[in-house]
Amino acid sequence: VSLYWAYHAVSLAMHLINVGLVYLLLTQLFGKDRKAVTWLITAIWALHPIQTDAVLYISQQSELLVSFFILATLVCALKGYRKSAVLLCALGMLCKELMVVTPVLVLFAASMQSQSTPWKQLKKHPLFYVSLTMTCSIVAALMFLYPRSASTGNIHGWDNWHYLLPQSQVICYYLSQVVWPNRLAIDPFFERAESIADIWPFGVVIVGLLITAVWLLINRHKLGFWGVWFFVILAPTSSFIPIVTEIAALRRMYLPTLAVLVVLTCLLAMLLKRFKVQVACKPVMMVACLVFTTVTWQHAHTYQSQIKLYEDNIAKFPNHKRALRNLAGWYFNDLDFDKAIDAYDQLLSFWPDSPKAQYDRITTLLFLGRTQQAIADLQQLIKQHPEHVPFYNKLGMAYAENQQFDLAMEQFRFAVKLSPYNSLAKLHIGNLYLRQDKIDKAIYWLEQSVYFTFNEQHQITTSGTAGWNQLGILYAKTKQYEKAQMAFTCAIHSKSWESTKVAEANLKRVNEILGVENPETYQPKLKQFPVKATVLED
Repeated sequence: VSLYWAYHAVSLAMHLINVGLVYLLLTQLFGKDRKAVTWLITAIWALHPIQTDAVLYISQQSELLVSFFILATLVCALKGYRKSAVLLCALGMLCKELMVVTPVLVLFAASMQSQSTPWKQLKKHPLFYVSLTMTCSIVAALMFLYPRSASTGNIHGWDNWHYLLPQSQVICYYLSQVVWPNRLAIDPFFERAESIADIWPFGVVIVGLLITAVWLLINRHKLGFWGVWFFVILAPTSSFIPIVTEIAALRRMYLPTLAVLVVLTCLLAMLLKRFKVQVACKPVMMVACLVFTTVTWQHAHTYQSQIKLYEDNIAKFPNHKRALRNLAGWYFNDLDFDKAIDAYDQLLSFWPDSPKAQYDRITTLLFLGRTQQAIADLQQLIKQHPEHVPFYNKLGMAYAENQQFDLAMEQFRFAVKLSPYNSLAKLHIGNLYLRQDKIDKAIYWLEQSVYFTFNEQHQITTSGTAGWNQLGILYAKTKQYEKAQMAFTCAIHSKSWESTKVAEANLKRVNEILGVENPETYQPKLKQFPVKATVLED
């Protein structure tokens, strides 16, 4: 728990530093004669509930860090510290791809500050802007060396066009949550759009805002810069480059929210000026700050646990499959199996053909002791999905739970027949033989279950952890102590914390039996492991 508080303290400190940088940036752009409004905009930005995701979601410290480098680069550039700006920009490129927008933001911010055109800025400081742009090569090199092929690109049926279509709806959602934050969620959900007809009202709004921003920029209006700020920062994640794991994420609004607040403040000032009540601008902003602070405090309470977080998510996006699956999983981890079953039933009402959801629901039934229902459901699912190997494994486990060992063995062997490298089925076969005191056959099948988790680089995967430990115990019982040493060493190298502790204790005992010096630390070389792979028959 103390470690979590340390992470939160670091996130809060980073956010506070960014708050200070936002104030310095606004001071540079607005001038020192508007300190009160600058402070109020900064305070609203800092306390706005839409920032909760970036600040409280521990794994998103990268958003806070890249925002720091963007803001710090801008402040240094506007203050004339150009060498520092280039250095900060280069360091920021190591954080996140979003940093590539910084040279554009610096160019237009400097143009706004000096009330000149971007072209004049480029001519005035060509080396500075070339240096800033060259730092983007760091991101290019990192993307080439470490591509995010599992989450970005045209995968899982998503192409550039189908990712772009719902982004107009997503951006409208972002804007609405800045103004009226009533549907904040850690994982917002939007249906896949197949054509422009599905999203045209949102598209009209976004295209209209984009045209307005460009027009203001061409006419050198100060609000044009904030339009650039909003659209340019969102462009890497909310345009046509598919990020299939997250169509939408509120943390992406961490910096763009500032542009919306500045524009809203200017519109409010214009409206109040028209009605000749300009004096009301600051009180209205103070009230907004207090209201947003209250909403932020309430929303932050949903981050107390994963269950609260996803219960809140489902309350706002009830048809979201991924959020339902996560909620069911957290109920299961919390041993609240009845609620997990209800969540899986709700999930399957939206996603009836999901083998993974069906499998997890049946696992929950087994933990509830409803073995007969689990067996009946599995038999039905196998008829629908005869090639889905995990169903055979799970049915074998259900039969074993029901003391029907012959039927269980039949299911495990059929799983191995369908998938010869199925380590889990072989592990279960070995354990069934162990129950029958057929030690030799148990050792044989356990060897087969772990062999394919020992790859050519002699790295052990966690999938074989249980098998390695069990196999080591059987080797020791049959006085094959050298093999037992190797098996326990493989369990240690699997990096599974609980199994590592057990394996270390067992290895120490075996080392003592063999009279090894330093029995607590000695481990044999993994490449000596003598298992040979055969696949099907015993």
